[in-house]
Amino acid sequence: MGNSVIVTGTAEFLFEEREVLRTHIVLVEVRHLALPTGIRSFRLPDGRQTPTDVPVLLVRLTDTDGVHGYALLWAQQAQQLRLVEACLGYLAHDVTQYSLSEIPRLTKALSVATAFLGGQGALAFGVSGITMALEDLVCRRRDTSLSAAIGRRRERIRAYQTGLMLHASIEELIAEADQIYRRGMRAVKMLVGKPTLDEDVDRVQAVRQALPADAVLMVDALQRWTVPEAICASQRFADFGLTWIEDPIAQDDTSGYRLLAQESPIPVATGETVFAAVDFDALLAGGIHYIVGEPERIGGLCAWADVAGAVHQAGGTMLPHLYPHVSAQLGATLRQDETWIEYVPWFEPLVAEPLIPDGDGFFAVNASAGSGFTPDLDAVDALARGSWHRLND
Repeated sequence: MGNSVIVTGTAEFLFEEREVLRTHIVLVEVRHLALPTGIRSFRLPDGRQTPTDVPVLLVRLTDTDGVHGYALLWAQQAQQLRLVEACLGYLAHDVTQYSLSEIPRLTKALSVATAFLGGQGALAFGVSGITMALEDLVCRRRDTSLSAAIGRRRERIRAYQTGLMLHASIEELIAEADQIYRRGMRAVKMLVGKPTLDEDVDRVQAVRQALPADAVLMVDALQRWTVPEAICASQRFADFGLTWIEDPIAQDDTSGYRLLAQESPIPVATGETVFAAVDFDALLAGGIHYIVGEPERIGGLCAWADVAGAVHQAGGTMLPHLYPHVSAQLGATLRQDETWIEYVPWFEPLVAEPLIPDGDGFFAVNASAGSGFTPDLDAVDALARGSWHRLND
């Protein structure tokens, strides 16, 4: 896959219809929002407490005809998005120098602009935020959905809902799993990583036994374990029929993942904090089957699709991380047979067109123009933590 996923073949395909893309970006804006999760705060592996709201940064690009393109960036802390906003401001000048028909040149300019400071971290979020908003805008100008522009292969997409947090009691876990199932979802991902493995085993067993036989269960350890702990946990969980165990160890422990892939009786999923394509390559080479990719880290939506294509060629399965409305569009284009998107309800109050499960655990793939994310502007006003802030001169 190489070292960069910013300039991609999929992106060139999306932007090739030049006759409708003669306009320039004249306005780059951001707005800070807070999305209520309804989840009590819990402690992350780094010792920090999670917020009860998810801080997000809404990016809006406007072209010379007044057409908007949107992207949403999320973080664990609002202060982190201040850094991302600074990066977006640094890159905003480049965005206005090219027409929409010159996107490959713009993506090259963004790559050059990040070379000195490095293309990962906050700058990667900045590049991805601009790119995702551009991709949304181009789809709107072409009056097509992202999945149709890339190549739609399915009309509905299977989803799992993430929930069942560490702070919940076993009784609360069972009640939440039942509520998710009754809503029409047929797959649930729960968090593990309690102080003792026995606690985790009891909790997973209780949820597995409470869910109907047709329900799928996954677990996410949030990188909490050492390699020996992860191997032991996977062996203890082996009888529960888990589809995968996600982020069991530190994301950058490539050798540890290689060993875990060999020893775990349960398939392993990881990758959501990866920035560079070379690191996805290393995970695939180490035997990791489920590769989790986050568009805000790896260069945007077309870049994600290109990584997914490489994962498929290597025999792996690509999984989107969060962003369910956009993920449905991406998932609809996948060549792989097994497809999943991650659903959390936090984003629903913000969108104009909510996702509604069909009772079999699938969502219909929206055919509306754009990337899949269309904000409800009244909801934006209600959830905003400030006004729109212009970034370009």
